[in-house]
Amino acid sequence: PAKARTIDSNTCPLLLDRNREGHLCSPVSVVSSAGPKDDANPVTLSATALLFSVFVASTAVTAVGTQQEQGDALLRQILTTACRAGADNPGVVFKEISAVASETGLTLEGPGKGWSRRLQLLENGEVTVVVRSVGGGVRQVTVIHSLVIDGSTRPRTFIAAGQDCHFQTARRLSYDAAGMAMRVDVLDSELLETGESELLNPLVPDGADPGGIAVAMLDAGVDYRLPEISTRLARDGDGNALGFDFWDLDTRPFDANPARSPFFAQRHGTRTASLLLREAPVARLIPYRYPRPEMSRMTRVIEHAREHGVRIFNISLGSNRREDWQDFESAARATP
Repeated sequence: PAKARTIDSNTCPLLLDRNREGHLCSPVSVVSSAGPKDDANPVTLSATALLFSVFVASTAVTAVGTQQEQGDALLRQILTTACRAGADNPGVVFKEISAVASETGLTLEGPGKGWSRRLQLLENGEVTVVVRSVGGGVRQVTVIHSLVIDGSTRPRTFIAAGQDCHFQTARRLSYDAAGMAMRVDVLDSELLETGESELLNPLVPDGADPGGIAVAMLDAGVDYRLPEISTRLARDGDGNALGFDFWDLDTRPFDANPARSPFFAQRHGTRTASLLLREAPVARLIPYRYPRPEMSRMTRVIEHAREHGVRIFNISLGSNRREDWQDFESAARATP
């Protein structure tokens, strides 16, 4: 059931309300659905860390509802404060939310380029605020909230506003019980789900081996939901795809590279596979997702390919670290 959440403000603080042409200033009462989707592991914020009274001019902010809603209110407040602070006054952000956070670092991006600041919540998690500027004016403000889950800091929510603090986009990551990112939900200006989402680790569809020549591809994975790819996957006698994800260490080498941003995954491997399969109509594809967290696993990639009779290996990635490739070279030389 939906839960009402009322925000009362005296000084134009909080919501990115599209009813006001995307501007930040709009005290409103809204209704939002409670909690994440059923297939997501709920990740909540501590209510203790989210009770605050921090705006100048005695701004009173009261968030009634779930802990997630209270957390969202805090993120919107931080975003609004950063917009007001602008490109030249990062100290305002910390000053106005010091009741719930301690400052852990400030990075100046250079003259006329803006600044970034990391704020450690007194309870669980941290917020990174980045203000980018052009010609002395604010070009974009982003707020990223991360939570500490099982001892690891994991990104949870991303919000971006553009010039004049107009809302641009917001996204939220959902994790499974093992802490694996499973889905990115697109949010509206009030940080409510729009119904649009991107899967990050979906199941491999059923199928049969197409026959042909086994060709391995080491990249960021493939979108095996596409019939042009799923029908060309090499499979065992039970119909299980032979590819492997050496990044997440599972049997779902899905094309989702979070290297630049976990909220906006890159899709490189699918394009590479599309070209390969078009130019090699007799190929049966064994896709591998490369082991970015631990490149020493490259030895296991070679061993896996050898076990499945691979003689042709496409590698569509690179690195400027020699040590990343030493294990791969040794394994390749041992498997002529």
